Amino acid sequence: MSDADTSTTNHAIVERLDRIEAALLKLVDAVSAIADRGVTMPATAPAPAPAAAPAATSAPPADPDPTGPPIIDVAPPTKQPPVAAPRPAPAPRSPVRQPTTPVASDASVFMPYADREDLPVPPVDAGYQAVLTRVFEAVQLDDVEDTWALMARLTHSSQLVGPRSLDHFKAFSWHKARRTAHEYLDATRAPDSYTIDYTEPATVDANVDRVKVFIRKPGNRLPAPIVLARDPKADGAWRVAQISL
Repeated sequence: MSDADTSTTNHAIVERLDRIEAALLKLVDAVSAIADRGVTMPATAPAPAPAAAPAATSAPPADPDPTGPPIIDVAPPTKQPPVAAPRPAPAPRSPVRQPTTPVASDASVFMPYADREDLPVPPVDAGYQAVLTRVFEAVQLDDVEDTWALMARLTHSSQLVGPRSLDHFKAFSWHKARRTAHEYLDATRAPDSYTIDYTEPATVDANVDRVKVFIRKPGNRLPAPIVLARDPKADGAWRVAQISL
């Protein structure tokens, strides 16, 4: 290093030392002024050490102060049961429709058209042929409701067990008989102009309570059976148990 560089460095160091000295003098003057006014600087105390956690003890709790107010034992709140939402009231049922067909005093007997006394049936002492004649008369009536009424009165009580059985006869057996009955009669279509081909049993006497009658059909076709039986609900009179015209 040259002498010039050394001189410059020494000069810079001297200037820095001068500034440090001036700052120290200002600090000394400030401390002296404070001392003259009687103000002392508080000593800086060391930071307190963190307190240790208290050790857990199993000592019983202290007895309550007998002079203090009485201790009230408050029970914990009880959980209320859930309130069920009210159920809607059931809708009123439709009234049950009562049958319009008169029914006998015995509730187990279904007797439709019992009030149609204008359509009489053969009496108890009449033979089964009289019932057959009345059947051919019934299926040829002009008013279909009269046909239903008379056929119902001529039908065995065991076959009419309720309104549905009555509807079945109207839709099938009796309805077909209205269309085909004339094929078993002669040209006059008189209700007694039918011809019995044979019966089972062959002889029908007072001891027979059921007979199967085969009505001849023109053209050498197979005869149609009609089954008749004595009806205890009609005092033992002959009534139609099955018809297949």
